[in-house]
Amino acid sequence: MDINNCLFEGLIKDDPEMTYTQNGTARTKLTLVIDEGKRSQWIPIVLWDEVAEEAAEHLSKGSRLRVPEARFTSWSFDDQKTGEKVHVKEFTSDRIEYQGKENNGDHSKVDPDNLPF
Repeated sequence: MDINNCLFEGLIKDDPEMTYTQNGTARTKLTLVIDEGKRSQWIPIVLWDEVAEEAAEHLSKGSRLRVPEARFTSWSFDDQKTGEKVHVKEFTSDRIEYQGKENNGDHSKVDPDNLPF
């Protein structure tokens, strides 16, 4: 059996963007920045349903977030404006964990002016 599961923890690059699909399902996109010392990795994360709504309501740029179970997904579509095929690579998750000071429920943010991007 193959395994498609990743764990990420980092800071949110920009405010999460929530939209709804045609059938009314909440979808929130965000970018998680993983600081690796001399460079940073930007990880696109997509959340669905109640987790998507919760993230859009409670998270913002600079929030620290842990995504304990992310799955890599890739798909493509034809851009209606340009007619070109667009390839999308992202991670999806049904679970997130807010990271606060000393795990005491304080979901404080990192100063957005002091981010590595």
